Amino acid sequence: MSKSRVLVAVAILSAGCTKPAPGFCCVTDAECSMLGVSGLRPCGDNQVCDSNNACVQCNTSADCGEPTPFCMNSTCVSSCNSDEDCASSSTTPYCGASGACVACKDDSQCSTQAPVCDDSSHSCRTCAVDSECPSTVCDVDVGTCVPTSQLIYAAPDGLDTVDCSQTHPCSVSRALSLIDSLHTSLRMLPGTYDLRLSFDATTPSFSLIGTDAVLTGGSEAALAAFEVLGPTQISVRGLTVDTSKNSGITASFWCDPDGTPSSLPGLSLREATAIGGEVTSINCNFAMNHVVVRGSIGISNHGTVEIDRCRIEGQFVIGTNREIDPVVVSNSLLSGGFLFRQLVAFPLTMRFDTIYSTVAGPSLPCSDPQYVYEDDIIVSNNTDSVSGGTCQFKTNVAFPQMTPIGTGTIVADPQFVDALNGDFHIQSASPAVDAADDAPDDLDLDGVSRPQGAHSDIGAFEFHK
Repeated sequence: MSKSRVLVAVAILSAGCTKPAPGFCCVTDAECSMLGVSGLRPCGDNQVCDSNNACVQCNTSADCGEPTPFCMNSTCVSSCNSDEDCASSSTTPYCGASGACVACKDDSQCSTQAPVCDDSSHSCRTCAVDSECPSTVCDVDVGTCVPTSQLIYAAPDGLDTVDCSQTHPCSVSRALSLIDSLHTSLRMLPGTYDLRLSFDATTPSFSLIGTDAVLTGGSEAALAAFEVLGPTQISVRGLTVDTSKNSGITASFWCDPDGTPSSLPGLSLREATAIGGEVTSINCNFAMNHVVVRGSIGISNHGTVEIDRCRIEGQFVIGTNREIDPVVVSNSLLSGGFLFRQLVAFPLTMRFDTIYSTVAGPSLPCSDPQYVYEDDIIVSNNTDSVSGGTCQFKTNVAFPQMTPIGTGTIVADPQFVDALNGDFHIQSASPAVDAADDAPDDLDLDGVSRPQGAHSDIGAFEFHK
């Protein structure tokens, strides 16, 4: 028997009481008999009997409920004090700084499938950006962190004599020499790389992650800062190519194989930025997603072209005097105008784009059934923003447009927020609002889901508050 129980029993027996003191309890026959009490002495409502035979509010948190779910010093309180208070929960086993039980307090308490402890919700989620991962690489398609063992690391000041690990990043040339079937991802760490990258038929296919890395192309005259000249498949994410300080470089990104290869190269750009030189695809399977081009872009292609959620601030130049393969442009802003150099028609689809030009030049051509324009905003300084009438032209805003064209065409000012300063979002009173065909499971240029209103909006940007 504990000392406290002995004292309770002595007090009861010495007083000769048949009625225990207020707050006394015993809940089993054996316990009550040992204390010299006849019959059970339970506590009242919302109380429990503690180990000292006193009626208290709680012994454990299981005795409590909302809004005071935690037991502390025999009293139910609203805030947890330690992880032990939350241990009974399978989903929120940790005590957060706010006093609430949470799923996690830091990334170490999360799984590989959901590796990030969100600062706001304190729940585990997938990664969204590279900086959320210890390896500095997030597989953004699935939201998991890429292990360092699968990556090759390069740094602007990297050496040719180190192992290209995260702790000992090497030069880019050495890193590229280590690309093989087990190591197909190169992480260019943040910084400025004053060099060119050129890939030919001997280059294995690989992925390059260059978030916060800048490639300048060096100081010498050259075709491009980043060029694909052989039938390899390269994907680039996050890299900025800035050739603005070297007038001797023609292109920032260039994809066109030497000779006549048996298969076309592939270049995929994602969340990248091109400043200065042109982005050029000639004979290449070419894709851009969420890319900013602060220059022109030239397409003269055998191979597919897919452009989605991109900002192209220079002129969009397309075509030669030969057939080219399908070109699809969607959810993109072309604010530098559009120029066809095409003597042979080709399959072109433009959907949910904003095409703007105040520079004197030809109108957007509608001269072939293979040209498809749907849900686009087209603005120019011509009398007609679109010329011809044989293309598929449906539910577009064209301004100005004196000659009738297409079906469902709206001829009115699209009411941009501030076109002169580069803001091509539409205002609430824009005729483009709720005027498009719906685009299920689609995102606008800002990543906003469509539709935000009764229907999707025409153009690259969905109006939202």
